[in-house]
Amino acid sequence: MIATVTSKGQITLPSEIRKALNVKSGDQLDFYLGKDGELRARRVDSSLNSLVGILPKPSKRLSLEQMDQVIQNRKV
Repeated sequence: MIATVTSKGQITLPSEIRKALNVKSGDQLDFYLGKDGELRARRVDSSLNSLVGILPKPSKRLSLEQMDQVIQNRKV
């Protein structure tokens, strides 16, 4: 299947793809490049998408050494 990119960078998903992915108006798709260099897409599960940003940001940044130390302390 071939889709043409508009001047705004938009494409229309062929109906076969929309049906296969169960994509409806307003749904979000996650596009990524596979290891083989091919463009891939998957429908974003809206229930998971709603959880983005629910946790507070850490109050301070840790160095890699500090992260390693925390991990080691948890293993003991």
